Amino acid sequence: MQTSNANASALTADAIRTRTESLESNFRWLEFDDNSTPKPPIDPDTWLEIGPRLQTIDQETKFCDVEILREVLQLRSSLDDRDQEEVRWARNRSNPFDVKAGQFMTRAAVKIANVDAIFGWQLCQRGESDDLMYFVDVFGGPGGCSEYVLWRNDGWNAKGFGFSTKGDYEFHPEMFRMGAPESFDPFYGANDEGNIFDPENVASFVEYVKSQTDRLGAHLIMCDGGFFVKNNCQEIISKQLYLCLVLLAVAVIRPGGNAILKVFDLYTSFSVGLVYILTKSYGKVSIVKPASSRPANSERYLVCQNRLNRESLFARYLMSINQVLWENKHCDHDIIHLVSPKTMQEDTDFYNFIRNSNEDLARKQIAGLKALIDNVQGVRPAEKVDRQLVQDTLWRQWKLDHKSRISPTDGFAKCAPDYALECVGKTTLELFESSDTPLCGKRLLKKTFGNPNDWFFMPVDVTADQGKSIRTVFLSKGNGNVFCYDREKANWTQIKDYQVVLSPRTVLYGEIVEEISAKH
Repeated sequence: MQTSNANASALTADAIRTRTESLESNFRWLEFDDNSTPKPPIDPDTWLEIGPRLQTIDQETKFCDVEILREVLQLRSSLDDRDQEEVRWARNRSNPFDVKAGQFMTRAAVKIANVDAIFGWQLCQRGESDDLMYFVDVFGGPGGCSEYVLWRNDGWNAKGFGFSTKGDYEFHPEMFRMGAPESFDPFYGANDEGNIFDPENVASFVEYVKSQTDRLGAHLIMCDGGFFVKNNCQEIISKQLYLCLVLLAVAVIRPGGNAILKVFDLYTSFSVGLVYILTKSYGKVSIVKPASSRPANSERYLVCQNRLNRESLFARYLMSINQVLWENKHCDHDIIHLVSPKTMQEDTDFYNFIRNSNEDLARKQIAGLKALIDNVQGVRPAEKVDRQLVQDTLWRQWKLDHKSRISPTDGFAKCAPDYALECVGKTTLELFESSDTPLCGKRLLKKTFGNPNDWFFMPVDVTADQGKSIRTVFLSKGNGNVFCYDREKANWTQIKDYQVVLSPRTVLYGEIVEEISAKH
């Protein structure tokens, strides 16, 4: 029986499900057939336009109604003059479906789970193939999105590559609570300084992902990061971030792969041009605002499905654009658009898609901003809800595991014998610890094994190798804590002289050998 506190509204679990489904069901999408959709020629001579660097977006009305855009900007600006602590307090309570991180390290994991659920869990999970689920996480430190994908794929069935800036956006896989950090590979560029806009770093990351995936690329790219900007210039400031996200979405994703890219406003011709390129590179592109996203902000997700098997002309084109932005970042002039507005406006399906999406989301934001302002002024208090009921209902709806938050050191608290018992069971552990039984003669061998063709045999001890190598059973507790079973001492010994990287709860039979390599 569900109960709620006395101050909460009568928002039931059914009402929560109905309202979130209503919020998320009317998003805009555009679908293409790779066989019938012509490949648009890239013509920098007519597509590119250089002009004075944009300072505001109030004149960017080619892809949104002028009155709607003006109202959004006015309402957002009005919040700048108010007490920011009050605004922050009201904003944190403005969304009844703003759920906590739960067992994951950050809310980014829950928001990606929300988007994944909207699309029937088809984005973040590998299909029927036995191949690993390769994914890319851009600008996503400390790594909540990656933690979700690893958890959704049972840890070691997925492999992630992180590309981010060092500092506030740096990855910390060692803090994963639900995913194996050994399955995540942070990358900070050719010079390891972590600037995701540096063309050299971008190119080296693309090459690195290709080299680790048999040149095929990843199955998924995600981004849930972004710059915190107080005023209406967020889209302008995020310009090169948008560019690099789309560049990687067309450069490192294999045919059939997907993309989940968090963006904010999409009013400028530059931003809309990037969406246009995505619609020519993927079979289906959707723009969705999940229920977990606060209604007063402009946050939305570009969800791209089924990467088309096309040449990477767009990738090379966007690489060249990024090079220009990088080399001219301190100039007064800038690239105003990278696809001709005329080209996009004459593509009727695309034009209707982006304009309708912008106006739909702007109207929702206007309603959210008005409610937020009323809340700050005390005119209309925030909707009262049972937060725990919302959390429980939505987590079930999004098929999230309802475990409590787990400390990264919980596994380390158990001694190796107890951890081994938990991983392999008593019978197998007794087999590790059993003493040798000589099997001499055909009669004893036949009595023990019956038909020898029914068995596979492996040598577990070679006298000649003693003192030269470690050949035994290995057990990993994660984060570099690997133990080997010492048969002579009948105990588990931690390996300290070698760096062995294995996912938690890994048990294997193997051998450590020293390799000599010559330097030329």
